[in-house]
Amino acid sequence: MSYQIIALKEAAKRGEPAAGMRLARIIAKAVEIEKGQPKAAQIDGRKIESQAVLVPAVSLGMIQSILADEVGKEWMKQQVAAVQDGLIRRAIAVGKNSIFDDQIEVGALLAAMQQQEAAVRFSKESIAIWFDSDLRMLLAAAISEKLPGISSDKLDRLIAGYRSDFQSLAAREVFMAPQTKAKLTKALALLPDDYESIYSAIAEKVFEKFAAAGTSHDVGDAL
Repeated sequence: MSYQIIALKEAAKRGEPAAGMRLARIIAKAVEIEKGQPKAAQIDGRKIESQAVLVPAVSLGMIQSILADEVGKEWMKQQVAAVQDGLIRRAIAVGKNSIFDDQIEVGALLAAMQQQEAAVRFSKESIAIWFDSDLRMLLAAAISEKLPGISSDKLDRLIAGYRSDFQSLAAREVFMAPQTKAKLTKALALLPDDYESIYSAIAEKVFEKFAAAGTSHDVGDAL
């Protein structure tokens, strides 16, 4: 059986997937093809907008079959390690210089997985989880480089402002000041070219809503 790939913006108009199906979102990335020219949406080098396709939802039977194979077991180890890495990243982002067993063992991993599951439900809270995991530390480094000697209190306030701006994407209709959109574009540009997130669902939704956001009046910029 085949499943038609369509533009994500068209898929969004069709409502929620039927029972037993899921909408796979493939998000295009804005790439500068020529210096000084507007960036173009691309997916793995192909100039194309974000796409989507309705496919059968992942079943428990599929998961069990995957884990019964050695390749599946090794893949799962890597996924669990990525969750642990996310917990360590968050500890570093809030200034910790050590990590303890109970912060990376089963209970903490399940709690982090639960957070990731909650992140699928796009909200201000889930955006904050994604921001603190993936962007906070990069922003702190970039701002500190631009403003050497900045106090920790001022740095925290600036970062909180960025988090709040990203959280505004949770609204049904999103409008941003042009300068706000520009500063958030700079913030997203801090993510590496090979960026992958343990909160991939929320990251994709952030990129999608940000690209579609309308503009209003100007505000300030920290980067």
